[in-house]
Amino acid sequence: MFTQLITQSLPKFSTLRANKKTTVWFRPILVKEEKKLLAAQELGTKKEIVKALEEVIDACFEDIVASKLPTFEFDYLFIQLRSKSMAETISAKLVCP
Repeated sequence: MFTQLITQSLPKFSTLRANKKTTVWFRPILVKEEKKLLAAQELGTKKEIVKALEEVIDACFEDIVASKLPTFEFDYLFIQLRSKSMAETISAKLVCP
């Protein structure tokens, strides 16, 4: 009940789906979802990371099933989600081989 109240009070954002040109609504990432992403990153397996990303997208977006999305749209939606939840800029690290 408390989680529903918090979720309902969060702002809603919209974005266009890349391949269908329809509008989808989403909310920012909650702390519990951010912890899930950090735990998957610490495990380090590709399978766990993808599973955590799918769960976060399913939880934050309305009417989206992450496992059925094409890869490019999955990436695009996660970038949109991250930009509204954390920050619109990121400091990238590039390692030169």
